[in-house]
Amino acid sequence: MSFATTDKKIELLVNKELVTANKNNPQFHSPHEGFAVLSEEVDELTNDIKAIRLINEALWDKVKKDSVPKTEHIDTAKMIMKNAGITLKIWNE
Repeated sequence: MSFATTDKKIELLVNKELVTANKNNPQFHSPHEGFAVLSEEVDELTNDIKAIRLINEALWDKVKKDSVPKTEHIDTAKMIMKNAGITLKIWNE
């Protein structure tokens, strides 16, 4: 499994998301509405980052203790993410 990506892949994913968003949602009615939507997205991202940090800390604790085989690290991360309601598309590719 490779997590490597390129700027081009990121650009394509962002453009795809933009096309979908424009298709499914009307344009903002005001700058205030745009700011509110962006703020909500930032809050969601912040929550995801906090959950990922918790996952990282839990995995690092297990690695330091050498308490589980490496193959179980990924399973542990997936379980934590599932319980936190997080899905990383990159893990499904």
